[in-house]
Amino acid sequence: MELKLKPSKENHFPLRGFLIKNPSVKEWMLEIQSLGFALIDVEIYPIPSNKANEIWGSLVITNKNITKQEVGSNELCQAVFSNFYILEKSIILPLLSQNDAKLILSEAIHIFHPEFGLVALESFNIGTLLNAPKEKMQYVFSPEASVFIPTEIHTFQIIPVSEEEVLKKIEENILSQKKKPKDKPLTIFEKGRLSFYKRLFKKTDEKDIHSETEKSGLLKRFLQLKNNLVGESKDNRGIEKMQDDFEDLSDRNQKEIDKLLNLLKNNPEEALKYAIPLDSNSSSRGTNNGEFRMSKMRDRFSLFGGLLGESLFGEMGSSSYGGSIDLGDHYHTLEAQYRKTAEDLIRQGKYEKAAFVYMKLLKDYDAAANALEEGKLYHEAAIIYVKHAKNKAKAAVCYEKGKMIKEAIALYEELNDYEKVGDLYVTINKKELAYKFYHKKISFLIDKNNYINASDLYTNKLNDVKQSQQILLEGWKKNIEATKCLIKYFDTINKNKLKQQYQYIYTKKVAPSKRAAFLSVVLHEYKKKSKHAKYLKKIAYELIAVEAVYNKSIVNELRRFNINDKEIKNDIFRFKTQKKIIKDGLK
Repeated sequence: MELKLKPSKENHFPLRGFLIKNPSVKEWMLEIQSLGFALIDVEIYPIPSNKANEIWGSLVITNKNITKQEVGSNELCQAVFSNFYILEKSIILPLLSQNDAKLILSEAIHIFHPEFGLVALESFNIGTLLNAPKEKMQYVFSPEASVFIPTEIHTFQIIPVSEEEVLKKIEENILSQKKKPKDKPLTIFEKGRLSFYKRLFKKTDEKDIHSETEKSGLLKRFLQLKNNLVGESKDNRGIEKMQDDFEDLSDRNQKEIDKLLNLLKNNPEEALKYAIPLDSNSSSRGTNNGEFRMSKMRDRFSLFGGLLGESLFGEMGSSSYGGSIDLGDHYHTLEAQYRKTAEDLIRQGKYEKAAFVYMKLLKDYDAAANALEEGKLYHEAAIIYVKHAKNKAKAAVCYEKGKMIKEAIALYEELNDYEKVGDLYVTINKKELAYKFYHKKISFLIDKNNYINASDLYTNKLNDVKQSQQILLEGWKKNIEATKCLIKYFDTINKNKLKQQYQYIYTKKVAPSKRAAFLSVVLHEYKKKSKHAKYLKKIAYELIAVEAVYNKSIVNELRRFNINDKEIKNDIFRFKTQKKIIKDGLK
């Protein structure tokens, strides 16, 4: 029998294989892998070439029908029988029956192709051609823990630096160069003389340095005693010389104050280096012997002197500027100028320097902290509020504004502001701790009989409407702001369940002593003009009818439920009159 292979417009048998035209086994493997076939699902049969000792390619047989898209540019093969394959879109002539195939073909796999004819194929074990890679000892290292990158930001906080670093920053921001005073100050001997002369002479007008100088009471008594002992002397040149010396020294000392005031007006930042701190007793700490000498008091500005080696107020360490200066009326002038200087510095946005004036020169700690807070220097302001102004509440606010949440929480907890502590824990996504402090606040409010605010916390902070309603009913039951509690209770009820709740409260929760209070609640609900107005009006009538036996004035409430009824007033009057007649008749 002669077999012929003819072209055909269609396939007559299942497509169960494809051809890879390449003599390399490696290329077969790569092609099968790229097409997505697993070796376990295919059988591979090498196809010999027409030339001796050469391979044409391979036949790959699959266990299922395949399509052109699955084999790419490779040729598909039809399975005429389980062991006989021909090219796609071809037909074999003459057609073979199953019996013919058994007689002509052996049990081996056969393929009939125009290029190489009819060939019996033998399978092979692909494993025999694969070379296993050589094993190589490898050291396995555990990687370092990776940095966690969150997908969402739940909270934002600022971790404050240490107090020492804050002070160092302030120091660096305020430091400026020194300028020497132009006039020569009083020497230590001159200050001693001036202090002595003040016991002997005084100004007729302390506000005016150029006013006349007169003898003090001490000097007058001394001269009187001298005259009594040795007789009156006409030679007073010694007294006059001392008086002239006193006026000269006073003038020079006064000029030092004037210089400071002028410098404060013209160059306040430089003047602060020579400024002297004021005490509340109209004196100042500064130079010895009670006289002001305009010398440089500091090389730098520091709000917290003790920590930086300067202690103007004796808070820490010792100061070289001991003693007390009696400024007299000039105290108020200097104080006013200090305050004006601080206000000017604030307007210029120099909040740290303004705070220095308030704290170091005026000892006004609240104003110093306020200046820093206005400048959004919240950490510095909080330190002053806590350590000097003793105002933890304002310090907590500053920490909160500055996003230093942990520090704010610590202060609010000390102040027993549990609701605020809860709010702050919510901002840093710690809800369990927040709920703990909300419950503390609720317990505190209930102890204080504040059921309204306690219910608000349950509703707004804990999202527990049911518990909020229980708190409000408790307030109604204990007659603590009863009307407000019940009105708020009805506000929390779903509109579809309102009538049911009206009936429940009316029948189960209204004792005789609470009829009048419940009538007020009913009137409040009636004014809302809801669909339950008619039912509420019925309840009101029943309450008034029962309560009128004991309290006839309650019938006046009928007018509130019948605003448009012009006759209701007369009916109420007749009812009261009738009751009075009956009562008089019984007597």
